[in-house]
Amino acid sequence: MATDSPRLPNISTLVNTSLNVFTQKLRQLIIWTIITIGVYLLATIISLILALILGAQLLPLFHGQLNMQAISSASISVTIAVIALIIIFSATGAISEAGFILIIATQFKKGYKELLRTSLGFIIPLFIVGIITPLILLGSTMVFLLPGIIFAFLFSFAGYEIVLNKATPLQAIQNSTRIMLDNFWGILGRVVLLWLVSLLAYYGVIALAQHQAPFGFFTIAYYVFRILFGWFSAVYSIILYKEARASTILKKPAPMIVIWIITIIGWLAIAGLVFLIIRFVSSGGLQQIQKSFQQSIPSTRVLSNTQKQLLNSQTLLNQIREASTNMQEPQRTEKIKSLNDQNINGLKKALLSDPNNPQLWQVLCVSYQLPNTIGTTSQEQLACSKSTLPTISPTQ
Repeated sequence: MATDSPRLPNISTLVNTSLNVFTQKLRQLIIWTIITIGVYLLATIISLILALILGAQLLPLFHGQLNMQAISSASISVTIAVIALIIIFSATGAISEAGFILIIATQFKKGYKELLRTSLGFIIPLFIVGIITPLILLGSTMVFLLPGIIFAFLFSFAGYEIVLNKATPLQAIQNSTRIMLDNFWGILGRVVLLWLVSLLAYYGVIALAQHQAPFGFFTIAYYVFRILFGWFSAVYSIILYKEARASTILKKPAPMIVIWIITIIGWLAIAGLVFLIIRFVSSGGLQQIQKSFQQSIPSTRVLSNTQKQLLNSQTLLNQIREASTNMQEPQRTEKIKSLNDQNINGLKKALLSDPNNPQLWQVLCVSYQLPNTIGTTSQEQLACSKSTLPTISPTQ
């Protein structure tokens, strides 16, 4: 890994060159952005049509036809739709990326129709790189995180290699790694500087836009700035890439074997983790965790049951009070006994799960003192002895 990069242009030269190219290419970048927006709209329309066509396969499910044939057909349709959407929007993104690179890095004067046609040729290699690099990054991130961050930085120029030098996907990744390693600190310093400038500028514009209406001047300026600075950053990055590549000996092999080894180790760790999770779930481990969790919070469950029964007893005792006031004998006594028997049985059930609750014992003590058919004197004495509250009859 290079410790210094005297071969790279200094910051001032790099910024001035980037500004000159940016101003020269600004009109083309605006037109290409409009074209790519149109391409995205076309891709969206195609996706909607595809969704409608394949969505017809889901209609039997909405009409309650849950047979295996309908479910299988719907599953296949959804899978095809998802894959098609991924391919369509990945291809559109590749076209947009390739066009921007060609506009910035070359003197492309053949017209936008030819630019679009040329960009179409880079869909497959850019798509492949877009698959390979995330797989490498995901696997390497499992090895203490840091390798994934470093590899993401090393692969930054892979897209430029494909578009500007017609490299294959694997060759593009290798060349990008070699370029980065030979100019590591020089490129890193210049990229970090651009990032810090963008961060300060973003926060500055945001601070000005905070007190504006949704479509105030500074709010609009913020979004315009984001677009323009994004284009400038692309120009800055491509010029930095071209300067770094010119000073790099690409015949010197990049240490890809180290990258592949770390990636394989990471994916083996992922596979092992998935295997352990599947084995744990299939062996009933998840149910054991749920059971242990439920057992660890019995007080919450008991409190809920106790409160429910106390509320129920309050309702029944209120009904007893109403019967005592509004009904005549012999119906009054029969009604009170019926309500109170129900109350006493509920309290006994609640005490089985919360036997040391003095409030339950107090209500049971009071309930035994009212007409009922199931209580005894000894039971009343026991309930009252375990109650710490004064005995107050609900009918008084």
